[in-house]
Amino acid sequence: MLKLCAFSKSVVVCGFLAALSPCHATLLASDEFNYTLNANVGGQNGGSGFSGAWGYSSQVSGSVSTAKIIAGLTFSDLAVSGNAARENVISSSSGGFADRVYLKRHPGSVPVAGDEFWFRYLFRQPQSITASGFAGGMDIDDVENVSLYTKFGALGLTGAGNGRGGVNVDTTSVSAPVGSPSLSDAATYLIIGKFTGVNDAFGVARTGKFWALSEADYDAIKAGGITEAELNAQNRQTATETVSPTSSQPLNFTTADFFELRGVDAIAGNAFYLFDFDEVYAGTSLGDLGLPTAVPEPTTLTLLLVGLAVSWRMRRLS
Repeated sequence: MLKLCAFSKSVVVCGFLAALSPCHATLLASDEFNYTLNANVGGQNGGSGFSGAWGYSSQVSGSVSTAKIIAGLTFSDLAVSGNAARENVISSSSGGFADRVYLKRHPGSVPVAGDEFWFRYLFRQPQSITASGFAGGMDIDDVENVSLYTKFGALGLTGAGNGRGGVNVDTTSVSAPVGSPSLSDAATYLIIGKFTGVNDAFGVARTGKFWALSEADYDAIKAGGITEAELNAQNRQTATETVSPTSSQPLNFTTADFFELRGVDAIAGNAFYLFDFDEVYAGTSLGDLGLPTAVPEPTTLTLLLVGLAVSWRMRRLS
């Protein structure tokens, strides 16, 4: 009797543990841009998990580029709240300059060694840019060498042209393959990035992966919860990059670094280019990102139910 009771308790415990998300899963930060319409994004400090407010900067001295709060983006039936952030990047042919806009914010906490790092956001490029050189998306900027490289990023536009997004780990990026369906059609896309080995020893390879989902892609996999395997199978664009960092370029993610939303104009002309962002989430698992999560597998539920049934039977007999 005692052995059977102990067995039932073990089964219940195993079932609960199997049903839980990974034990290190942590929501690191989120911002839904629930700020006043038309306000500057710079200086806003809502959301959760960040340290300090969003900071605004542009590459060109005296730039008239802006970053403002606009009406929120929508994406299928994904839960959204508040408004969105829009970078309006303005260039000048008479002045001979193109511009870049950056919104930066420190994380309050970061992954530990052995953790994965995931983030997602909604992205829209209303003007359907397909020219090379234009870039837009979210990345992690190195506080020690901000002007030279980002540590990790998943971008809606990588600069490769033809509306291709992609992933970057260190100074380089890997764009979605040539011929991938464009992200530059004024639609809203769900951008997801996954990075492994983020804060491991410097000799351990870091791998970054990027997925861009259309509403149709999302609708095809949301039932029952989204898994990484489904992201691999159902996406508009995807790309992967692996880098082996050195002691001089460790690529570790610290609370002194920045979450960065950037919009890059590649052409010095009398024009403006818009980059829209919304629903930013970052964590250590796919399940942290506020997306539909997978239900426990049938075997997990079976373990749990068997354990509960045996436990109930033992109480009746005692």
